[in-house]
Amino acid sequence: MPLYELSLPQVVEHVPDPDAFVGACANVVAPGGALVLSTMNRTPKAWLLAVLGAEHLGRLLPVGTHQWAKFRTPAEMTNAVEQKVISNGSSSSNGGRSSRLTVRDSQGIVFKPQNLKPLSSPAAWGLDPNDLDVNYIMHALRPCDDSPR
Repeated sequence: MPLYELSLPQVVEHVPDPDAFVGACANVVAPGGALVLSTMNRTPKAWLLAVLGAEHLGRLLPVGTHQWAKFRTPAEMTNAVEQKVISNGSSSSNGGRSSRLTVRDSQGIVFKPQNLKPLSSPAAWGLDPNDLDVNYIMHALRPCDDSPR
């Protein structure tokens, strides 16, 4: 069943095969539909803040919540969203069926310490198109003329 909007906030870095998962999700987006996802970037800064800082030092998350190998760069995520996929998730064509999604925007999810709010406050966070170093959010659209089969 095609979906008109599929939102995957902070899910991708926790599945066994992130690229196959994103490709499979891309395949169920309806014509004119959108895929929105957020995930962790595979950078030293992300490892320092999310793994070392949030898990080991701050104990904000259980140790082992994040696995470095499952973090995806924006370029890798764009490729997974836009590539042709078949039902088992490997790269190829499927009788002409492709994800045909186009990434329209990516922005970093950044902590704004100047707001002096607790980490859990929405006011403590913002979007920054120039800082995708740790967390980022991506928006992709399927053209109206491309139907999943």
